[in-house]
Amino acid sequence: MQNLNKGVYTNYSTDPNHFFLARSELQTFKVGNIHFFYPSNYPFNSQRATQMSELYSEISANYGFTKPQKVIYIVGNNIDEANHFIGFDYTIYNSPLQCAAYFIKEMNIIIASVEDHQHEIIHTLFKPEYPDAHRLFQEGISTYYGGSCNKDYSSLIGQLKKMLVNNPNIDLSKIDELDAVLDDGTNYYYTIGALFIDYALMIGGVEKVLALFEQPRTIKFTSDDAFSGIEEELGIERSEIDEFIRKYVYEYSL
Repeated sequence: MQNLNKGVYTNYSTDPNHFFLARSELQTFKVGNIHFFYPSNYPFNSQRATQMSELYSEISANYGFTKPQKVIYIVGNNIDEANHFIGFDYTIYNSPLQCAAYFIKEMNIIIASVEDHQHEIIHTLFKPEYPDAHRLFQEGISTYYGGSCNKDYSSLIGQLKKMLVNNPNIDLSKIDELDAVLDDGTNYYYTIGALFIDYALMIGGVEKVLALFEQPRTIKFTSDDAFSGIEEELGIERSEIDEFIRKYVYEYSL
């Protein structure tokens, strides 16, 4: 889930078949495992949609997901319009950002205001396969491969570096305190998660990343379990987290 001002949606239509009524009025485009639906006045770019489908197929193959599920991808000119197609009449939390999007795992549906939201398409692969994996790793891998709000991973590391320069005394081991949507729609928590995915790939490849996803999660709303996995699989103790992140960010080559 990305860039939705906490990403909580409530007060939606109680009609579970709303989309199946609305879809008859929408345009469609199919490519690979993804079936797009969008209104006739949306400037749909099939090339961008196809490129995202290719990323989906590449990551699926690299991580050994032999039976990826079909994805319904609903696009609107803004997130509220896209929500309307599935019967969400209004939301308490919404977003004016064009990069706003989220994934409904139970229905395998992406709701978005762009046709190539790479961050969310990565979620459709890892959340069903590893539903109990820690959020730091889920958001981290989607940010590593799919970026965040029109910024790729390298740009996000650069953004994090600027934050550290301006806040030299911040304690980066308090990762949960950094879990907030910034004005540009990005999130330092997501970037730090992506940083650990990058490091896992460097020291052990895909197998090391999947080992992080297989770590047990017992505390739902904190990063304690993530720290345990990072220590066990990446060899970084909790007391070393702050120093490790700083060193990684300052030495990262853009």
